[in-house]
Amino acid sequence: MRTIEEIRLDNLLVLITEQGSTNNFCEKIGKSYAQVNQWVNRSIDHKSKKPRSINSLSARNIEDKCNKPAGWMDNVHDETSLFSKIGITLDDMDVEMEL
Repeated sequence: MRTIEEIRLDNLLVLITEQGSTNNFCEKIGKSYAQVNQWVNRSIDHKSKKPRSINSLSARNIEDKCNKPAGWMDNVHDETSLFSKIGITLDDMDVEMEL
């Protein structure tokens, strides 16, 4: 089972792709590039010694700024609908899926 941190990171990457770049995404949500970069790279927090992740308050803010419903960041979404939103079809993907 995937953790909330993993789900939020995947959804963050989708939103960054939807915005066209990390810089565009940062402008949209009002966060610094450094902050978003720490989330994406799961940089280690010096105080807690744990990877940085998107907390619930930040997740709700991101949803609001990106016009997503409350809780969107916390849920796994159907791959086909996500890829269609960012203009990618499964046929475009150069990956092999294991069954």
